[in-house]
Amino acid sequence: MYGALIGHVPGERAKLAQTGLLAVRPPPAQWCSGTEGGNMGFWPQQGRRPHVVRVPATPEAALSRLVRAAYDDGHPISMQDAARAAESGSVQGMVVYGIGLGNVGRDAEAEGWLRRSVSHGDPMGSVALGTMYLDRGDLDEAESLIRPVAESGDEGAREALTEIEERRARRR
Repeated sequence: MYGALIGHVPGERAKLAQTGLLAVRPPPAQWCSGTEGGNMGFWPQQGRRPHVVRVPATPEAALSRLVRAAYDDGHPISMQDAARAAESGSVQGMVVYGIGLGNVGRDAEAEGWLRRSVSHGDPMGSVALGTMYLDRGDLDEAESLIRPVAESGDEGAREALTEIEERRARRR
């Protein structure tokens, strides 16, 4: 918003594509409102090198990095990007997309994507799908999906098993 991507300046794009780098250059002075062209503290002083950030060199690598951040750390990702990753065969993308679909109430689609991830052996997909069944009250199906992950040492899956056991105890 405040600067222009050097990768979009003619002549620089090819050079940056080879290095996998993306640099941000300071905006023209007239963009720095309220400072009479001065530095607002966001950009290096004249004569200093611009801030450089490493980014993947290909769109596929960038998408993979987004999906991995969403999968591993819960970073936000657009539904379009998650869908693209899932449709391209990314197991982590299937999980992220399935969870996203479930969060917006598209449970049938979510279940399909999560089942696909489970068929590839993904533990987070198993726990997510098991949680869907737990929410529906199907404790047996939930347990069959969650127990193997819990037995492998996953703390979240162990907590889900405890929840299943408590719900069973309440039913008796």
